[in-house]
Amino acid sequence: MQHMTSSESNSHKVVMLGASGVGKTSVVLQLQEKVFKKMVQPTVGSGVISKDILTSKGQVTLRIWDTAGEERYRSFTGLYSQNSVACCIVFDVTDLETFDTIDEWVGLFRQNSQPNAIIYLAGNKCDLTDERQVSYDKAQKYAMDHDMKYYEVSAKTGQNVELLFRDLANQLGPANQTQQAPATAKNDGACC
Repeated sequence: MQHMTSSESNSHKVVMLGASGVGKTSVVLQLQEKVFKKMVQPTVGSGVISKDILTSKGQVTLRIWDTAGEERYRSFTGLYSQNSVACCIVFDVTDLETFDTIDEWVGLFRQNSQPNAIIYLAGNKCDLTDERQVSYDKAQKYAMDHDMKYYEVSAKTGQNVELLFRDLANQLGPANQTQQAPATAKNDGACC
């Protein structure tokens, strides 16, 4: 049995999922350090950061698990998703193939997460407008059809990264006030 520290028990476990190369690590770095590194080594296994976010409900601590997207690490996704109350599935708006894998990531997450865990969908690299292969409308429709919220983000410019996680933290609320994640809400159009 795994022992949790008091800071872990007062936080929410959020897993970053998505295909290799979509920018999961870059999104997390942008959130944590407000930097963009052009060359980031692919994640091997996972990395975890803690981020405190002030919301309308009080301070919320997210433990964000940055996971590997490579096929050879896919079997670990279930382990990383255990006890998660939320997930952010990232795809690359300039690569249709990464969008087409979303159903697979949703399935892997749902098999192991908390029953009412929420999923956010993030279309990264929205700053590369000339290279776009997935339209905003297509991604937004997918998110709405699957009870997710959708944000277009840019790990490079920082566009909407903080907004996405603030919205997620606000939806979850302080960990010590909730026992499980709230039911998934449809996007109210407040973003992007």
